Amino acid sequence: DETKPVEKKFKLPFLIACIVAIAFFIIILLLVAFWPRVPSYLRGELCVDKECLDASQQMLLWADVSTGPCENTYRWACGRFESEYTKHHFFGVHKGEWNFEAFHEYEEIKNLDFFISSLPQQGYANNPATILKGLYKSCRELETLDKNQGNAQLKKAINTLGGWTLLHTSKTLEMWDYRQALTRIQPIHGAYPFFKVSVGHLDTPPYNPIITLTEGEVGLPHKVYYSLANNNEILDAYKMLLRDFAINMGIVGVEAEQFADEVFHYEKRIVTKILAVENSENRRLNQVMTLGEISKSIPLLPIFETVQATFPNTKITENTRILVQDVGVIEAMSRIITSSDVPVLNNFIVWSLARRFLPFMSREYRLPMEKFETFLYGNKTATPQWFFCSKIVRDWMPFAVDTLRQNPDLLKVPTRRYGFYDEPKDYHFVDHPIDLNSELAKLIFFHIRNTLKESLEYASWMNDTHRKAIIEKLSTISFQIGIPESVLETNEYANEYYDQFVLQNLFFVENLESLRRLEKARMEKRLKKLHAIDAIIAELYPGYGERAKSTGYLPDFNIAIISKKLAQEPYFDYRYPVALNFARLGVVVADLLLKSVTPYAVKNSNNSFIFGENPECISDYVEEKPLPNFAIKNIFSKLSSTHVAFTALTSFLDLLESSEPVVGAPLTEGANYESLHLINKKLQPGLRSYDDKKLFILASMQTHCSVSFEAYKKFKPYVEGQIAESELFRLIWTQVPHTSQEMSCSEGSRTCSDIL
Repeated sequence: DETKPVEKKFKLPFLIACIVAIAFFIIILLLVAFWPRVPSYLRGELCVDKECLDASQQMLLWADVSTGPCENTYRWACGRFESEYTKHHFFGVHKGEWNFEAFHEYEEIKNLDFFISSLPQQGYANNPATILKGLYKSCRELETLDKNQGNAQLKKAINTLGGWTLLHTSKTLEMWDYRQALTRIQPIHGAYPFFKVSVGHLDTPPYNPIITLTEGEVGLPHKVYYSLANNNEILDAYKMLLRDFAINMGIVGVEAEQFADEVFHYEKRIVTKILAVENSENRRLNQVMTLGEISKSIPLLPIFETVQATFPNTKITENTRILVQDVGVIEAMSRIITSSDVPVLNNFIVWSLARRFLPFMSREYRLPMEKFETFLYGNKTATPQWFFCSKIVRDWMPFAVDTLRQNPDLLKVPTRRYGFYDEPKDYHFVDHPIDLNSELAKLIFFHIRNTLKESLEYASWMNDTHRKAIIEKLSTISFQIGIPESVLETNEYANEYYDQFVLQNLFFVENLESLRRLEKARMEKRLKKLHAIDAIIAELYPGYGERAKSTGYLPDFNIAIISKKLAQEPYFDYRYPVALNFARLGVVVADLLLKSVTPYAVKNSNNSFIFGENPECISDYVEEKPLPNFAIKNIFSKLSSTHVAFTALTSFLDLLESSEPVVGAPLTEGANYESLHLINKKLQPGLRSYDDKKLFILASMQTHCSVSFEAYKKFKPYVEGQIAESELFRLIWTQVPHTSQEMSCSEGSRTCSDIL
């Protein structure tokens, strides 16, 4: 009994201790359960290399990541794009639509301007570097060109066509022969009224080169402009340009107004005839005919004589085969001539010639053209002269630019002898270090190829015969990045390439004739069966009025080609996030394979593109309807290529995880996943919460950021073959399966089924 008070005395503290311990244990459990967890991306290692910082800067410059992608997708990806454009040097200068491509073109031209200005002076040597420097210098002097000097050069060219009735006596009208004018204007000056002669290739094996005959050119950028109402401001501005040109040439008063009115309505008449043929049934497209057959069926057009003059070193006979794009259109042009008054026909041909000269004439001529372009494209100010001249050099001599920039050692000119620079043609400059950018580009290309083949297997809407033919073509395809190394080893190839170009330093416009001689020489060379290297150069740098290509395809060799600039900074770098490289180069590669390889592997009964047979599914996202067929094909190709590139990225990450190689990718010894920085990838600064899939979506959507001149948006599908980038942005977000899903957003309504 005496121990009971003692037990009672110790029992209470024990109970209290137990309760406290239990409470403490519960608190610990609650803390463990509800303690804020540090996300895995905050625990991951951050990449602070220069290339990682550059990549993040590129994406964050335009994105507004404070806005959720589901809340406002365009603002999330492109929220800062327009404000950045307003601060850009090219604000108000760019024509039509400022977008991802325009931004990178500006950077390219800016770097080229610096490159040209740093080229060494090389005396009187007529090599590519000297021509580049001389062209640029002569172009910069256009601002000081006297009006009479420009007039003299154009009048000299007009005289080669037999004269202009408005400038000459009535005897000129009596003596003028339109056939003689048409025979000279195209071979000598590269202008194309009524028809155009060039070189293409057959679309069936063995894909032989062939002379092609297509419709000619008119003054406005596309035929669709001529369907505008008569009082439309674009048409009024165009007529004003025609009138001001005539006034500058010395035509005054009523005659200048009459010239403008006659030329415009004559062009409209031509366009009306072409559209009537295009809307008719039983069209005769891509017909191979002999020149004798063409001369009999279309006797009023001097096609035979023009072909002979364009290819002076090739034996042209009545049996020479020609690929006629649309026989009905060429026949319609012949019928127009039969009912044309000679003065009107003369005015139209002279205007066709003048358009080649106007951009390179004195300020008095260029000012009306710049005013017209403000109505056409919406730019508020003229293009700076440095940009204009650097772009001209790039467009006229792209092969020289790329050759010298890919191998600057070619600029090392040997010793001077007797006042000239002697250039040994067998002097070798190039060594061959591993180009890791090219190695990663090869991995991406062949993995995209493999992914596309797998996607075709599951395309239930595709014909089995088509599927088999495409897969067979893809299985044997080769890949080329830029100019082949053997061409860059010496300066021989580049010197021979520009052998026909003789630089004229007195007046810049005189170089048009040298440019045309070069174009004709390159065309004539393409008529022969080329070796692979020559064929690659010809495909990347087609000349005769076409810009250098970023991508190309040689069906006879089954080689896909991309330009070097697509596999180098700032567009691409092996040290960039792999997702960024797939979002840019990967989408381009998929688009190249879809649009280039498949048409040659598959020959439909109507020769149409095998994807995009359901244009109704995109109609809700496009303001201007109906769209031209080639724009619809480009839309479906872009949708499929974006999805294929994303699918390829996903499986590529699996290959990296398991250290498995890309099937078919011919890597150079020493190039592997580790040397390409593909192992143990770190997180991106400012975007560390974004995994590779989300980075791909952000980067790919940003390629469609844009600021558009509203009036130009409805014409862009016709002029460029692409809808406005803002419309394409919405289409990709809603119609490509992975985009909204990976960002945990509602899928919306997907109506396009035939997307790979």
